[in-house]
Amino acid sequence: ISSKHRKQSTAIRKAKSIAKKRKADVIIHRADGGIRDRISFD
Repeated sequence: ISSKHRKQSTAIRKAKSIAKKRKADVIIHRADGGIRDRISFD
């Protein structure tokens, strides 16, 4: 699942909510495409 948001904080909050329900990972990317953070909800 991917989506675009105006604020990064909104995107992260939304992603965490979805990942908790699906027991998945959240991967946060930098503007250059690199991985900034990874949060696991296994």
